[in-house]
Amino acid sequence: MFILKLKIFAVVLAFLAAPLVLGSGDARAQDVAEEMKQALELRRDLDNILSERKAAQEAPQKPAQNATQPATQNAPQKADDTKTKVIPRINPEAIPKSVSGNQAQAPAPAQNGEPPQNGAAKVFNPRPDETDIVVPMPCGLSMVFKLVAVPAAGYLGDVELRQGVLAENEKGFVERQFLTPLASSLKLENLAGELGAKAKGLLGEKADYQLYFIGKYEVSVGQWRSVMEGCEALGPGAELPMAGISRVESLEFLKAYNEWLLKNGPQFLPAFKDKYVGFLRLPTEAEWEYAARGGQMVTLEEMEKEKLFPNPGKLSLSEFGFFSAEGGEETGPKPIGTLAPNPLGLYDIPGNVSELCNDSYKVSTGDRLQGTEGGNLLKGGSYLSSGGEVLPGSRVETPKYTAQGETKLPYMGIRIVMSSPNTADQRRNEELKVDFKNLASVDQATQNAVGKAATAVTGAQPQAPATLEPAALMALEPVERINRLMPFVESAGQKVALSSLLRDFANYNELKAIETKDQAKTLFDSVLFAAYGIRDTSLRRNQVISNLIRERAFLDYYMDNLKSTKNAQKKAEIQDLINQSNQVIATLTPEVAEFNAALENQFAYYKTSLQFLTQYEPKLLATIVNQTKGEYQGTDSYSVSMNNSLEVTIRDITSFLNSQGASVVIDKVALPAPTPAQK
Repeated sequence: MFILKLKIFAVVLAFLAAPLVLGSGDARAQDVAEEMKQALELRRDLDNILSERKAAQEAPQKPAQNATQPATQNAPQKADDTKTKVIPRINPEAIPKSVSGNQAQAPAPAQNGEPPQNGAAKVFNPRPDETDIVVPMPCGLSMVFKLVAVPAAGYLGDVELRQGVLAENEKGFVERQFLTPLASSLKLENLAGELGAKAKGLLGEKADYQLYFIGKYEVSVGQWRSVMEGCEALGPGAELPMAGISRVESLEFLKAYNEWLLKNGPQFLPAFKDKYVGFLRLPTEAEWEYAARGGQMVTLEEMEKEKLFPNPGKLSLSEFGFFSAEGGEETGPKPIGTLAPNPLGLYDIPGNVSELCNDSYKVSTGDRLQGTEGGNLLKGGSYLSSGGEVLPGSRVETPKYTAQGETKLPYMGIRIVMSSPNTADQRRNEELKVDFKNLASVDQATQNAVGKAATAVTGAQPQAPATLEPAALMALEPVERINRLMPFVESAGQKVALSSLLRDFANYNELKAIETKDQAKTLFDSVLFAAYGIRDTSLRRNQVISNLIRERAFLDYYMDNLKSTKNAQKKAEIQDLINQSNQVIATLTPEVAEFNAALENQFAYYKTSLQFLTQYEPKLLATIVNQTKGEYQGTDSYSVSMNNSLEVTIRDITSFLNSQGASVVIDKVALPAPTPAQK
């Protein structure tokens, strides 16, 4: 459970800020929310006071004042007065005329090249670039999106996205990798005007891909206030990501923004016949993670290979996001767009604030998500998270409600997407029918491809559909079989399906390799501990045998003395010693037998396990040997004993493999061939 820490700044006399450190735990969530609300109200009052003071400074009849001049004693009363003012919910400004870049939306810069005087750009697009899709907001602000292209054919195609991380620990049920179908309901043909022209230029050869748009940044405080509180609420801190909101409040924000956009900028939304339009919502987990890993700017193979995303510049994780690294802890979120973007151009993907998804949380079973709906699903981690918790595959659940009400966490924010209905209009419905009909014919087309491939492999003529699986083709490995089929498949959708199947095999093989390594390591450890046990049992048995030999020598000595002694008292004493020796011998003799039986069982287990172990590839065994050596690097007696046992195990594995006709080395250093005596 994360430790919830938040520093909230309030008005105290000379507008100086005093940190208030709140408690931690879910039980404090509602208290934290209430204190945040009060602090934000004070902060808004302070913003209003500062605005009035700035206006007074600029008035010609009054001298300029220092912005840091101490406040008067009646400042708190002024703050209380502002609470009675009615603030309009929405106060729209002029609508931008272009979606082709951020510059059309922001106020013009000053002549000296400084940022805009009102600093609006830092609230919604501090890092503009030519691939931005800019959509207006109230108060002259904007929401900036990035186009995301999904390599799926038609409207019914999808790609299987491998999500999560390889969590081989106690959090495996939370983060273990799983497969999710990813698709989108938008295509280039659904975008008109400048929005369509911009998207067409960005897509290039990927014009037939499915599309959606995702926020370039986390929604900022200023953007939130412009929709929910009005332009008068804008002020310092507007460039920070909005946090401390509940799921319901985020949906209310989206509802208000959608309604404003439909009224003031419908041309910025995808449009269809029958009055259907696109809309803004929270992203699904698949949409969020696909975009977070780089979207169409990287390959699916690269996504699955990298824990973060491809990073040609070799930047550290802390250069992409704010989080609590070892040795330090972030005390709060930072302004949006401060650090480096991901390959798609998205900022603050790792850390800063955790981002709500449209999905509810579900448990991962290792290949898919289990069906039970849970609480809020958060992605990306926050300033309170560790480095591992801000990776794109990391997943966190928080309750939607607690005993105190809606869950509002000081590190929980949002990033939004633009999408559309699946069955948007009659034309879309007709296209869906065609796609469905094509899918229904995939099986028959695949059977025909099998027949053509069989002819290529065997030279025989294609057989009837019922017998289209000749032995020569079916004897091939699955991946090779699909590769042989691929040239004979004509449909683009079928090729996408087969390509997806190839990736599935590759992913399966990767997971199978990990599972195989785990199994081999477990078996190797069993063999190693068996060798350690044999060594320990042998030492203990040898000690008992040594004691038995010594006691028998004493007995022989006593018997000789008994024969040569004439004194009756001494004879009695010697007889007592003889009796004691006989008792010791009677005790030790069965112990030796027990040790011998134990060693026989241990040797049998060791030999059987060794035979199973040597069925694994020598290269894998070498990796496991080197890994195991690193586990026993200490100088204590146990580590020394385990290293001795490891040498014996390596020698026996090498000897066994060589006896089977293999010449192998499973250690970093080549082992000498075992001598006849060792054999």
